[in-house]
Amino acid sequence: MDCRAIVGLYGISGSGKSHVLAALQKSRPEWRCIEGTQMLSKVLAEEETTLDEFKKESALKKEEIRCKAARRFKQFPGITIVVGHASFPKNDTFENAFTKTDAETFTHILYLEKTSDVVFSQRQQDNESSQRTRPFLSESLLERWSEYEKELLNFECKRNQVPLITITDSELVEKVIVDQVLLPLVELAQASSEASLHQAIIDIPPADVYLLIDGDRTLSCTDTGPLFFHGLSKYEYDPLKPIFKRYEDYCFQAFFEISMLYANFGSHEEYIDRSLRVGLSGVELYPQWKSFIQKLPKNVCPVILTSGNREVWTKLVESLSVGKSGDPVILLAGNHCGLHSYIVDAGAKGLVAQTLRKLHGGCKIFSFGDSGEQPFRC
Repeated sequence: MDCRAIVGLYGISGSGKSHVLAALQKSRPEWRCIEGTQMLSKVLAEEETTLDEFKKESALKKEEIRCKAARRFKQFPGITIVVGHASFPKNDTFENAFTKTDAETFTHILYLEKTSDVVFSQRQQDNESSQRTRPFLSESLLERWSEYEKELLNFECKRNQVPLITITDSELVEKVIVDQVLLPLVELAQASSEASLHQAIIDIPPADVYLLIDGDRTLSCTDTGPLFFHGLSKYEYDPLKPIFKRYEDYCFQAFFEISMLYANFGSHEEYIDRSLRVGLSGVELYPQWKSFIQKLPKNVCPVILTSGNREVWTKLVESLSVGKSGDPVILLAGNHCGLHSYIVDAGAKGLVAQTLRKLHGGCKIFSFGDSGEQPFRC
């Protein structure tokens, strides 16, 4: 499910971009928050050079390296927030740092605009607190710098049809991202997810009877979601709980945000490795359920439907087969927006039941577990 948004957060040095990024990292751990210089440093390390040496390079070489760094952001699913620099002061004028690749990469650009006196004061406070050393720039130069960047970004965004949103209050950045980035992304993700899940249901073989069985805390006593994040120093608490608390019910948006949290764990390889280690750490099927499934007759098809960790559940059901026929057990699971083509939410069981009923009109359907509270007729 290729649903992603890459948001460039710009503003002159001292406007508070890093402060905003740190706040977003804490309040929205499901978003990937990156300082652009972090990615630039990785590319420079691969080039076996340093940031100081980079600053001495020609404008053409700088642009080449910046473009290479910008392209790396396209690999991340979900929402990525990147703090970037559009330009730098140089000899009483300004050197552009915004590249063609930036315009092609970012789906949205936010410009954090503060008055020159506020920026001047914040730069002084940074120097006094030793958080970072900033060179002296007059208020008049700061004002000219801000005007230059706004004009530059306005031109580039119009030319490349990238939404440019100017924000004067740092506290509103999260709300703007939710309203103008997340919500449209959720609509796209839900449509894509439902279409893909519908196709997966169509691929289920015909049967006289279908058993729709929940995974976490039904077939197993374990909840694989909290277990995946348990013990990670990055999270001081179960990061799933605050996401569910944002909404009155278990809506698709909650599950989509959780899928971004999984995708933000690390690379796909790191996520899979963590999942497999979690699966081997003591997650087991109830023996009664295992015995029951293995004794089912050929005309009964068990379908395990879970919003838990798909990789863990794939391993759990590998040893299962239906009765003497030896048919594999059907698993419908999706929880990672970068790896899985659909996301299983609270309404998925209803969609499965309704689709199976349309495809196989004479079948009987039985549901086990506590998911799918939205009523459906079997």
